[in-house]
Formats: sequence, structure tokens, C-alpha cells
Amino acid sequence: MDSMFCKPDNWTWSCKARSKEVRIFGKERRRIIFHPHWSNGTAGVRGNRVLNSGRQECIYWEVRLPDRVFGTSMMFGIGTARSRLQASIFTNLIGEDDQSWGLSHKGLIWHNGVSTKFCRPFRENIKTTIGLLYDSCQGTLTYYKDGVKLGVAFRGLNQVSCPLYPLVTSTAAKTVMILCNLKVAYYCSTLKERCRFVILKSLSKSQDIAQLPLPIQLREYLNHQSELNNNVNNNNVHTDNQSPLIEPELNDVDMDEPRHLREINENILIRIYPMPDQWSPSQLQDHRLVIN
Repeated sequence: MDSMFCKPDNWTWSCKARSKEVRIFGKERRRIIFHPHWSNGTAGVRGNRVLNSGRQECIYWEVRLPDRVFGTSMMFGIGTARSRLQASIFTNLIGEDDQSWGLSHKGLIWHNGVSTKFCRPFRENIKTTIGLLYDSCQGTLTYYKDGVKLGVAFRGLNQVSCPLYPLVTSTAAKTVMILCNLKVAYYCSTLKERCRFVILKSLSKSQDIAQLPLPIQLREYLNHQSELNNNVNNNNVHTDNQSPLIEPELNDVDMDEPRHLREINENILIRIYPMPDQWSPSQLQDHRLVIN
């Protein structure tokens, strides 16, 4: 990673590309809950980040499950815009065809309807964090679990011509997933880019570029690159000039809940959708009947 320029990334779950059984919470639209009442199928949601934009970069993100892992299938992966996000049966939705690639919590990787043993099944009813690393140059998708590298699951992804996006799906009801720790690292393939990387890494802020004892052309090059990085990776605001790698989202998109109910923190969300150990006997009975 010494020859890469790493910055925070900025994207969210898509309000448009999602199942009706997925609800999105929070100002940053990074908390989701699947099947908030009961589950009678498989639901999914797509991230609005284009992974294979043509840039030489590595894109990393994590999906945190703060409560539990259970059910027929919880999946984490990537896919094209043609990937299904809803099914009326309990199934492994990511990887069901040639449009997506995914890992299920059962330890299997899926693509084109074929599964392969990849890792141990995740322990059920234990919180966990899944990390995904897409390398645009190598064309690989690597998985991590709780900070431990599981390995490269898929190769040849740089041969896919259609845009690829992050995906998650689940068959299990009342389960929460949180998008976090978003990073992007740009390859420094030339000596010029590596020098720029070292210089920018040593500066505390972009304004310091003007103080460098360099020719004006080099200062302009550094300043231009610094502004590009800041525009692509600004985590605080969404502007009209944001990166074309991020699909635009409507600010007033029609959601399942009013805005003031969506902008709630994780603790309130858990109180709205309590954990099984907080359910009454009748709720547990309903859980056994309707949750796979």
C-alpha cells in the first residue's frame, strides 16, 4: 500500500435500487433493516457506488451486523444493475446468475448459480463485520471477517463491461446491516504519481501546497490532484459536483417512513425492532412461524 493514495470514500445504500422489504435509516442512508415485520422471501439493496469506473483503484467497505446472523441466507457481494433485489422464496440471491458475485453466511461463494466452499459458516446469533475489497486493476474481490482476511473469492472481474455495484441481501427478518469504514486507494503507477502521493501525504492541508519551493507548474499539478481527491471523497456534504462514480439520489425520495422517523440512531432502531431475547412468548411463536 506504500504506492497507493488512500482516502475515505463516500457512498450510500440506494433508495431507488432496493427491495420494498428493505428500509433505510439515518441521514447518511447507511443503516438498513430487512423484512421489518416478517419474512416471506429474499430482499436486497444496491450501493450507489460504481466499482469498475475505469480508474486504477482499490475500493474497500464493511458491512456490520450489530445484532445477529441467522436464516437461510445473508449475502454480501457485488453485481450489475440487472441483479435481482427481490425474490418470493428463501434463496441465495447474489450469484444466482452471471450478473452477480457473493458470499453467504453459510461460507459459500456464489456465481452463475454455482456455489463453492470458501470459508467456515458464520456463527449464528453472534454480531460480526464483513469487509469487501474490490481491486479494479487485479479484477479481484477479497473478503474479510472481523478484520481477518478470508482470501480472494473472485477473479477476472476487470473483464466485466457493465457497471458493478455493492450488494447485500437477506432472507432473515428484523436484521440490521450498517455500511461503514469506506475507503478508496488509488494506484500510483508512475514515478510522477508516486512523488505526488508522497508530497500530499506529508502535508497537513492543501493550502500548504502554495508554500512548497517548487515550480508553479508542479504546485498547480499538486493542487489540482488534491482538489480532485477532496471532491471524490468528501464525507460531509453531497454537492451537485460530486463524483460521477456515485449515482445521484433524490433528496425527497419516497421512503417507507417519514424523514423524521428515518433519522434515528441505532439504539432507537433496535427498540423499534427488538431482538429475539426481548420478545414475548407469543412473538417468539410468530418468529418460528414466519422467519426462515
